[in-house]
Amino acid sequence: MDISQAIDDRRDPSRSQTAAAALILGLLAGVAALSAGGTAGILAVVGGGLALGLLLLAVVVTRGRLTDLLLLAAIALMALPLDKYLMFRDHVGGWPGLRLSAADLALVALGPSAILSLWAGRTRNVIPRPVIILYGLLLAQYVASALGAADRGLAGFELASAVHALLTALVVGAIFKRRLLRPAMLLLALLVVAHTGIAVAQTVTGRPIGAEWFGSSGLVQETLETGVVRIRPSGLFDHPIVYADVLLLTLPMFFAALFIPGGRVWRASMTIAMLVAMLGLALSLSRGAWISTGVAGAVLFGLAWRYQLLPRRRLLRVGGRALLAGLVLGLFLARPVVERLTASNEGNLGVRFELNWIAVSMIQAHPFAGVGLSNFIPVMDRYDPTNVMRRFPATVHNLYLLEAAEAGLPAAILFMAMFAAVLWTAFRRLPAIADPAAKWMAAAILAALVGFLVTQLADFSHRLEPLRSILWMNIGLLFALCARPTSGAPGEGPARG
Repeated sequence: MDISQAIDDRRDPSRSQTAAAALILGLLAGVAALSAGGTAGILAVVGGGLALGLLLLAVVVTRGRLTDLLLLAAIALMALPLDKYLMFRDHVGGWPGLRLSAADLALVALGPSAILSLWAGRTRNVIPRPVIILYGLLLAQYVASALGAADRGLAGFELASAVHALLTALVVGAIFKRRLLRPAMLLLALLVVAHTGIAVAQTVTGRPIGAEWFGSSGLVQETLETGVVRIRPSGLFDHPIVYADVLLLTLPMFFAALFIPGGRVWRASMTIAMLVAMLGLALSLSRGAWISTGVAGAVLFGLAWRYQLLPRRRLLRVGGRALLAGLVLGLFLARPVVERLTASNEGNLGVRFELNWIAVSMIQAHPFAGVGLSNFIPVMDRYDPTNVMRRFPATVHNLYLLEAAEAGLPAAILFMAMFAAVLWTAFRRLPAIADPAAKWMAAAILAALVGFLVTQLADFSHRLEPLRSILWMNIGLLFALCARPTSGAPGEGPARG
């Protein structure tokens, strides 16, 4: 139940409290405007206050439908690279500036509703306390690392990225309701089809179709040991790794969506989305994503078996069909897949091990606070005796080593502990979800998250946008689905339909 429903219910005492809170927010905005000084500043803050007031009024009048629409807009825009970096720097391995995206605008608009829901006590348990505590300690370690960084600007950008990720999960988790599962999955399906359609066109033509729409630098090419050059399409994203990891995160969700009540058209649409995602994953030529998708599938099957999300005989049949579909698609694309697995340039793998050793050298030199958050490349030459930077100026392709190298061993430990808390809490709450469709979807997001964390053993894509925002949006969805009912609140908490 969201705050706008409470506002509309005349028997609910939070209605008058929420109206009063809205008025107070408006008055505070006015006071801030008068104290800001300067005509432009006053106009800007007054305009923001009026927009906030109109938004709160619309939430009340539309009985929660506006918040639903804004959340769906945020979900749709999250998978499109519609963003702008302020104070942009040429950098790899984190935010290259302060990021503002189209999805952020929708999330900011949802902010007042999320705050009021938290204030009314209806969504206070969306993100579990252990996760919040560990994330807070991680941010404190990031601050300590940033203070000693050679380039504090880059460290500040990455710190802002970490805060942004947590806020994304909090807002999405506070607003999401289970009745939005179907429209949200339909939006994700349409986005995957759009990205993969562009990826197919890129593969067939060899041209960066769609890349110029969002300022991408072009297509990535993989030169094999045989001399063959393969195109690695990325859809509308900047890099094929981001594209592949987004597909990794959504594929289990499409499978789970087959068990959301609906007719043949619904099941057909989710089946098509799943097959299209599998096609895109194959075209991406991402070995890490292939392996991790298999891990995610195994975890989802294990959860479904343990909690009997389906009768076990039926589960075996459904799992067998999904595996068969993957094998048929693999046979169709057998040549590029086999070449990628057996004939990839050995130098690409070797340079990753060299980067690992550079990271280890950084950890040995600065075990407690690292070389500085998002400062791997700026200080890389000090720990690079073989001059890897000249050949491959990139950050280490292992997220856990990257955390330790840049922010110290405490950061790496806190980072892993925080994600362990996310997984363990969701795993423990999963059996208590009464709605079968919600239980399937929570299991799918949990399995996809496990798969993603496996990919980070050979990549750092958690630092890349919009993938990081999508991942934390999914974490917000996961805990909204798993949320326990708040005391004194009717129904089943923030994820109730």
